[in-house]
Amino acid sequence: MPRRQVSGGPQDHFPLWALTEDTPANSSRRQPNQNQPEPEATTYGNNETPSWLLDEQEDEPQTQYIGGLPVQKVAGVYANPVQGFPSGGATHAQPGAKSRHRSTRGRNFVTDAVDKVGPAVVKIDTTRKMKVNVTGIEDFLKFFLGPDVNFKNEKDFEKVRGFGSGVIISASGKVLTNAHVVAKADKVKATLTDGRQFNATVLGMDEIIDLAVLQLHVDKKNLPSAELGDSSNLLVGAWAIAIGNALGMSSSVTLGIISSLNRTAFEVGIPDKRVEYIQTDAAINPGNSGGPLVDEFGQVIGLNTAIRAGATGVGFAIPISTCKAALPVLERGGQLQHPYLGIHMGAYTSDLAAMVFGPGHKDTADLKRGVLVLRVMDRSPAGNAGLKRGDVLIEFDGKRLVDTEQLLQLLSNCTVGKKVNVKVRRGRDTKSFPVTVGDAKKNIDVAFQ
Repeated sequence: MPRRQVSGGPQDHFPLWALTEDTPANSSRRQPNQNQPEPEATTYGNNETPSWLLDEQEDEPQTQYIGGLPVQKVAGVYANPVQGFPSGGATHAQPGAKSRHRSTRGRNFVTDAVDKVGPAVVKIDTTRKMKVNVTGIEDFLKFFLGPDVNFKNEKDFEKVRGFGSGVIISASGKVLTNAHVVAKADKVKATLTDGRQFNATVLGMDEIIDLAVLQLHVDKKNLPSAELGDSSNLLVGAWAIAIGNALGMSSSVTLGIISSLNRTAFEVGIPDKRVEYIQTDAAINPGNSGGPLVDEFGQVIGLNTAIRAGATGVGFAIPISTCKAALPVLERGGQLQHPYLGIHMGAYTSDLAAMVFGPGHKDTADLKRGVLVLRVMDRSPAGNAGLKRGDVLIEFDGKRLVDTEQLLQLLSNCTVGKKVNVKVRRGRDTKSFPVTVGDAKKNIDVAFQ
């Protein structure tokens, strides 16, 4: 459903007034008048800048339209969403349209990247029905409404609206977005930056990597599409441009850098996922979920997915290489396999063991490396095999274990149903357990292991 808050639910939601295309009739926003000369002040909502201040700032414009997308100047580059759209109808500027403001900024790598990708970014609106719970008050309602009243009809349901972003990846109308954007949706609609709207069908989705593939209902296969890059050779500190529909405002652009790579789902705070995320400080807000993270060359390097609750400038994107690997399966409606053991774990150190289990956990102090089992899930492959909390995994399928990253890599190379031998230290004893690798989809809340 923004960009996603890591503590949030399955879908981004926003007040209905924020989802309305038109502003209220009594809005005080200034309406554009093509017959009037350029005003002496620039209006954002009800706040006006005096003309004398504008004259002094001629060489420092506030806003520019780039590739049909409004962007605002921050720290010398145009990055943040403009909030002063005129009310009523489709208000997005078209490519080549003149700015409503007095001067424009020179082109740079951001403007070029937005020109290239911006037209392929879509706003996704969803509608789903939620059952209204009248349990416990049926008799009360029947007393006033009559004994023959029937609660099992459309009146029992309430429509819930959500929104997010997506990116078109083919001229025929295939769209990449997050699974949580379209989860449980009864109706999905996509709006392009040029104002065109299309209904969409979910071809396939996978909750564990939070990815969905949509097909727009188009007559002509001539839609703008984005170029998918390669996220396997990214560098920390490289430029990152986030495009999406922040807070329901279409086509917002923000600029930052790649802050880190290979962030685990456990670090991000969404342990029900199995993704090694790109971390960025490009501003991501609710509604950005499913929108592209773009490099300075205008290639999509990730899919904006989540932010860290309570933090500023800490956002996360699914690497595009992960998306490309899943795409052939999801676009034909297939299911991805996610092998898992069903444990919570950490890289073993004697300090970690003492912190978690107390100073009495000394029998494994001689170990230098391994994987410490912090929790074993009920009815999981590890639990069924006999692994316990406090065990230290030292070998998996014949390979000596060094840390959790190595174990996850070995596990990802297994197929669901494969039997592997797991060797552990339990106190002073060394034990071996045959474990049958399970499917994380059957127990999604432990999918990261």
